[in-house]
Amino acid sequence: MQHAKVHNYHVSLATIPIDAWRLHSEAAGVFRENPTRISLLIHGNNHTYEEMAFPGSDAYKLGLLAQGLRRIERLEKNGGLEVSRVMSAPHSACAEDMLQFMLQLGYEAICIPRDSFFHYNPHRRWSLTTGLDMVDFPNGGLPMMTRVRLRPEWDPHLGLCPDWKTGIILSAFLSQPIITIGHHRDAGDGMKVLGEVADTVNRLGNVMWMDMKGIARSNYMTTLEGKLLKIKMYSRHILVEVPEGIDEMSVERPWIAEDGEPEMLVCKQAETGTLKSTTGRVTKVIPVRPLGSVELTAIPNTVLRYSDVPLPPFRLWPFVRRLMTESRDRVLPLIYKHK
Repeated sequence: MQHAKVHNYHVSLATIPIDAWRLHSEAAGVFRENPTRISLLIHGNNHTYEEMAFPGSDAYKLGLLAQGLRRIERLEKNGGLEVSRVMSAPHSACAEDMLQFMLQLGYEAICIPRDSFFHYNPHRRWSLTTGLDMVDFPNGGLPMMTRVRLRPEWDPHLGLCPDWKTGIILSAFLSQPIITIGHHRDAGDGMKVLGEVADTVNRLGNVMWMDMKGIARSNYMTTLEGKLLKIKMYSRHILVEVPEGIDEMSVERPWIAEDGEPEMLVCKQAETGTLKSTTGRVTKVIPVRPLGSVELTAIPNTVLRYSDVPLPPFRLWPFVRRLMTESRDRVLPLIYKHK
């Protein structure tokens, strides 16, 4: 934690739900005591090879995602922790239809390199402007945030990617979240890489470090037109501070087509209460109070409770694979230490 404080950065650890069966109390305490420096997000369910891109029935895919949320919920209750409902797809592999299922079950976003998403969905024709907005909405309104690789995925021993700094600067230029991805081995020789990344980001100016939930919920843009505040949501759940002199707002949800199916929008403000309305892409003018905060939540038309979704059939291989992976990760440092 001291290194994160000195260099001013935040690390979100991708958490595999199948590992939630056991909790180390001291490790959980580190997360509870340092929420501004370290946090958790969801990393698949079993972390089998390309499990988010593996072909299967809709029932199996829903069960896989719902099981992950059940396991994470148990981890949160047992450890007094909070895990961001943001999916980091294992092996950077995810099929497009999984995004719709994630949305229905309550995931707030997915974080994946854009080129990987293109690779695993070759049937899709992409717009020439894909990747130029704050986030993308490839399928039904789940925000897709890109991330910058620190090392080549095909060979992590080649050293840092030569263009990782360019990726960070480009994300900042496009007003996109700056999210870099690495693995535990990147800190095998110390924390130098993390410090270098943090220093690069901090030199960009007024940077706000936060967990993945905070990043997802801060994805929006505003425009002032007289006393009207125009809000463009790039997340389905945001909290907006209303400036002085503003008494009206309108909300745009870019994932809804101009002639698309309307969705419910819930608007909460302490001074005016809760307003629910089902509208299309752009709402009518909504009254607001200045110098207060407005919480906006866009509800998808199909909502499923993950506790009601049948679980996928039991398979022994995911548990065997996790045991083998854990054993490898514990032995490798001892091997390199004696070389």
